[in-house]
Amino acid sequence: MDILPLTDRLPSGYHVVSALERRDLYDATNNDGNHPIILVWPEFFGGTKIQKEYWPLLPAFADTAKFQFMVVVEQKGDTPPRVIAQANSIPIHRPVTVDGEFEPLPDGGMDEALDMGMKLQLAKQDGQDDATTAKPNTLSALSIAVDGEYRNMGLASLLIKTLKRAAMAAGYARLVVPARPTAKHFYPDVDMASYVLWTRPGVKMSSFPRTGDAARPFDPWLRKHVGEGARLAKIAPCSMVIEEDVKTWTGWLGEDIFRDMRYGIFKENGEVMLPLKDGLARLCYNAEKGVARYTEPNVWMEYDLH
Repeated sequence: MDILPLTDRLPSGYHVVSALERRDLYDATNNDGNHPIILVWPEFFGGTKIQKEYWPLLPAFADTAKFQFMVVVEQKGDTPPRVIAQANSIPIHRPVTVDGEFEPLPDGGMDEALDMGMKLQLAKQDGQDDATTAKPNTLSALSIAVDGEYRNMGLASLLIKTLKRAAMAAGYARLVVPARPTAKHFYPDVDMASYVLWTRPGVKMSSFPRTGDAARPFDPWLRKHVGEGARLAKIAPCSMVIEEDVKTWTGWLGEDIFRDMRYGIFKENGEVMLPLKDGLARLCYNAEKGVARYTEPNVWMEYDLH
């Protein structure tokens, strides 16, 4: 598709809208398991308990729906606009120290941000929001996805900028992103704390520089955030935890990976760490219980909006 990269000024026919403005488009996209935006993610995504409970509520309230953004392209005739990129996010409250500094971001990453943000919203809906209730001071991204047909157009950068502007408009001091490094699945046995310090394959840095192209991260998604002005805040070692039985995993993966242990790493407690397609880490299989657990590490990227 020969389309020039997008800038802040969108070409004719392209728009950024929120789920508050176009709930119909949001629902049509997110309820369609075959939509290109949904197919960006592995099928086991969305399998955590927190996501099952709270993700469907993101468009349900005005104060959260307005932070779910879509890039849409107008279609001919009466055909509804096509959603080609989407960013999900939620306002959260981060405790502040006596010195006025934000406390460290949670180890739980995306799931914990979703849990924190939705509990704030539900408390407000239940009438528990008063002068003593913690108020949102940070916008946390949850996911950013781009239709593969529309990549290399600057849509990810556009959505990052959109989230930053939305956070600033709401009076929040930070935008944080539990980033899922896009090339990490090629290196599932590399510890995330080591991986983020690579500037090119096999090269580690002793710190995480923010200036100069040569010092930017090897990973494309982390590099994108650094280029947009973010800093690496910390590793989120358990951003998602998905534990299901073998039958469920086999359905998600389309194959029974539990029959072949040749590539497994055996632990002393009897569990086996199996390779997982599209996983950033291995799948932990407990044959005795017939269950497998995937714990995904992410990387907290932080934007200072002052």
